[in-house]
Amino acid sequence: MMERLNEEIRWREHTIRVFPNEASMLRLVAAMLAEMSETWQERIYLDMGDYHEWVAERDQAAKGKTRAA
Repeated sequence: MMERLNEEIRWREHTIRVFPNEASMLRLVAAMLAEMSETWQERIYLDMGDYHEWVAERDQAAKGKTRAA
């Protein structure tokens, strides 16, 4: 992900070529970072729902065995 972000920054930097000042460059990079952050937050890389269901079932089964003993 970081490599993709760096490539995107370089691409936009080459497209603009000359920034009038450092603040304009920082605004562009900050806007890109905000956009990428929103995109990354929308994605689910690891769905923990199945894991949490499995843990709950395991705990219930353990409680059932304890009561039966």
